[in-house]
Amino acid sequence: MDLITTLKRMPGFCAGNGVNEDGVARVESELGVRFADDYRMYLERYGMAQMDGKELTGIGPVRHLDVIDVTRECRECVQNLPDAWYVIEDLGIGGMVAWQDGDGSVYLVSPDGKAIKVADNLSEYLEL
Repeated sequence: MDLITTLKRMPGFCAGNGVNEDGVARVESELGVRFADDYRMYLERYGMAQMDGKELTGIGPVRHLDVIDVTRECRECVQNLPDAWYVIEDLGIGGMVAWQDGDGSVYLVSPDGKAIKVADNLSEYLEL
């Protein structure tokens, strides 16, 4: 299932208005990453989103969901992760954080830096 369909089917889905390509590119540059195609599509369509049980990072006015702030904070807490990864969700449970790489794979990372791949893309992650 494609990401937009997956998001719209999530219970309690609530999203912003999206960000233009230049805004997304500015955030990528600031973080020194290249967003996966699905995360980029999500940002351009919605900017940031919440649903029952999940709060995805993004670009918008909610600081605790801002991908720049959250990624920077989490990089300080967990060493030795690839610089190209960015946070898609701070689970708020035992310090677990979901990170995505530029190819779209999603990893759950514990506070000690142990990373486990849990999904091949954002849509698959949301369906867990």
